[in-house]
Order: sequence, then structure tokens, then C-alpha cells
Amino acid sequence: MSRKRINLVGEVFDHLTVIGLDSVDKKTKQSKWLCKCECGNERVVLGGNLTSGNTSSCGCVRKKRSKNKVKRATEIDAYWNQLMAGDKHAI
Repeated sequence: MSRKRINLVGEVFDHLTVIGLDSVDKKTKQSKWLCKCECGNERVVLGGNLTSGNTSSCGCVRKKRSKNKVKRATEIDAYWNQLMAGDKHAI
């Protein structure tokens, strides 16, 4: 018994909007959907990853978070260096 494929075109999953069915994996029968991210990039995503929430963007959100972590770590390092140098204004 085969399951009926749900049409996800037009659905929005966090930052991704489904714009069409890309392909169906012959072996696993999983649908691959072409999606457009809010940043403008397009990406093919497995339907199960969309509906489960495992994939929510093209990767731009992860890059942005990573960039923010590096910036924050740099700020902390600068503050720590000021403290170690005896800068009383750092506190």
C-alpha cells in the first residue's frame, strides 16, 4: 500500500517557501521539493525534513548565528584583555 503524496507547493516552513516538486527518490520514494529561502537562495529539500522542522532555511540562518558567535567571542576576548592589562574602566 502506497501513501498519497501531500502537495506542499505554497507552504511555508520557517524561512523556506515550497515552489515546486523537484523529484522523487526512486529507492526511498521520498519527495524532494524545490524551496526558496527568505534570503533569495533556492534549495532542494526532502519533504520529511520540511515537515519535521529539521530544515528551516538554506543555511543562511546558521551562517548568521555563527558570525554572531564569533563577533561575541571577539568582544569577550577584548574585554578580558583589558581586564588583564589592568584597565579599571573595563569594569
